Amino acid sequence: MKFLFSVLLVVGSVGASAVELSAASNRQILQELARRLDTGGGGGEAPTLVTYLCDNSGYLKAESLTPAGTTKSESKYLSSTQMCEEQATLLRRNKSKVYTQMMYALCDNSGYLYKNTVNEKGEFKNISSTYLSSYQACLPQATAINSQP
Repeated sequence: MKFLFSVLLVVGSVGASAVELSAASNRQILQELARRLDTGGGGGEAPTLVTYLCDNSGYLKAESLTPAGTTKSESKYLSSTQMCEEQATLLRRNKSKVYTQMMYALCDNSGYLYKNTVNEKGEFKNISSTYLSSYQACLPQATAINSQP
């Protein structure tokens, strides 16, 4: 609920049109949020929203919120907060709305590339991990995957 409240504050502060949401259901709030943020691709359906947050220990937490209001999350240890934030920033920009299954990638300090998916139901799945020798070798591949909306 904290995530949804934060998103509504941000969206509400930049939205030009005001809509009364104080008594709205989660589904109504998500539909209004999707309408305000939508750049296409959903065919009118509200997307599942995904946020990516880093803690002080180097963990990236991906959390999904479906139009029905259910949440799911997954955490991955990436070794440092700086590496985590570098990757989370790009993920937040390009991988925050899910209409169908979407792939995203993460790199850890050991040079592993982790490919993961999240679907429209908010379900996360690890699909592969590949050793690429170093974080510097891994990051361009993860960036290429994560740069695609």
